[in-house]
Amino acid sequence: MVKRKRIALIFSYNEGWIAGSYYIQNLIHALNSLPEDEKPELVILSTILDFEKVTKLNYPFLSHFNTNIKYTFFQKVINKLARVVTGKNVFEKRPSHTLANVFFPMSSEDLFELVQDKQRLFWIPDFQEYHLPHFFTQEQRQNRKSQQELLVKQKVPIVFSSNDSLTDFKTFFPEAQNPAFVLPFAVTHEKYHDTDIHTLKQKYNITKPYYFSPNQFWRHKNHLIVLKAIHRLKEKRDDFQVVFTGKEYDHRNPTYFEELKKFIDDNQLQNYVRFLGFIDRKEQLQLMNHSKAVIQPSLFEGWSTVVEDAKAMNQVVILSDLNVHREQMNYNVVFFDPKNEIDLAQKMEAVPIRSLDKEDDYLNNIKDFGLNFMRIVNKLTSNHEKHI
Repeated sequence: MVKRKRIALIFSYNEGWIAGSYYIQNLIHALNSLPEDEKPELVILSTILDFEKVTKLNYPFLSHFNTNIKYTFFQKVINKLARVVTGKNVFEKRPSHTLANVFFPMSSEDLFELVQDKQRLFWIPDFQEYHLPHFFTQEQRQNRKSQQELLVKQKVPIVFSSNDSLTDFKTFFPEAQNPAFVLPFAVTHEKYHDTDIHTLKQKYNITKPYYFSPNQFWRHKNHLIVLKAIHRLKEKRDDFQVVFTGKEYDHRNPTYFEELKKFIDDNQLQNYVRFLGFIDRKEQLQLMNHSKAVIQPSLFEGWSTVVEDAKAMNQVVILSDLNVHREQMNYNVVFFDPKNEIDLAQKMEAVPIRSLDKEDDYLNNIKDFGLNFMRIVNKLTSNHEKHI
């Protein structure tokens, strides 16, 4: 009988940060691509409603731990008395160290007080607050820094999605002795090709050849540079549109979306722009697939889900020239200066021909995501066993 590793995955479906939700779903898909005897058992720590989304992924070795913890009044009273006497609860509904070998991506919430440090695997997506501090309040920057300093102090293992992020970590915390791992993620797409593109264009009033920019409406995603490029390009031609999708709210900058709409009104760009909001994933992917190119103008990324989506369908990307983007993509791509709308407008005019010779390669990316994650898990659990 195969002795499987048991991994607890913390999952929350959050449209406010959908990339984080997709990350866990894509990890489960990647693990499902492994040979049967290499697949771990997965315990999903989530609400019941969120777990239902995971069950649709058809992973064969799956169980659930409900994080929507509720104690009865009687249990609360007994626990309070017990903690005074013994320091422990009599009735315990939080996950303990016996639930799994490794917990990922860990947080420092009270929910996980019973999990041992050696079982905790953290994930730091990026260090945006160091590079773009003006997009954060002082309190937000301090909270992030405090959390990072705690991880460094505890010397717990940390996963980074890129070498660029790992370099940042070593720069900002040169004294850190944490086990550090680079784990680039890959995406798995649900079937979207049977979604009729003509129906979608009618539904969303897309009447011309279009570029596609699917990002949450956060200021660092740099939508304004695209609008400025549209303003430049429309002086020469009117046979295009740019379609944007994503949650139209930035909790750090609540006025951001209204500022974008004002720019559109002030510069008469209404016929060139479509804001679709947060739409169905299949619709989003089919619109991306049929676009002239994907525009990813972000000023900062840890590892872009948009880029991975485009790579998975061999779509061309007009991509902001960041170190992490050059690390992430090297075909079907043209880079532009994310602070220069003239450069972007020129790149939009001269979209490169789409290459279709990488389709099979991306399946290897998905499998590598699963394999490399399991290598990290095996290394951590091997170290644990040596100390038992």
